[in-house]
Amino acid sequence: MKANDNKPESKSSNGFQLESVGGAIPLDSNFYIRRQVDTHLSEAIDAHESTILIRGARQVGKTSLLARGLAEARKAQCRVVLTDFQKLNSSYLESLSDFYQTLGQ
Repeated sequence: MKANDNKPESKSSNGFQLESVGGAIPLDSNFYIRRQVDTHLSEAIDAHESTILIRGARQVGKTSLLARGLAEARKAQCRVVLTDFQKLNSSYLESLSDFYQTLGQ
């Protein structure tokens, strides 16, 4: 197992180290394929965009893209705040004050 990961690794029949399915692909993975969206994210980070929204269908690599973007932004000494709106339920949206309090936490 990797130090930061609870997922077991396995070796294929040809001896190459494989990674577990699911979740973000490790930053140092040889299996990550850089896509055009990676370039767009890098350009947004370089331009010091104040808000970057990552959206997409299930299982298309959003988590891996986000992990790489966060690492790149931190390396560029940008201030980073990560917000997952999926964790907000309707009670947090009942008033603007509740919403702001939740975001602040």
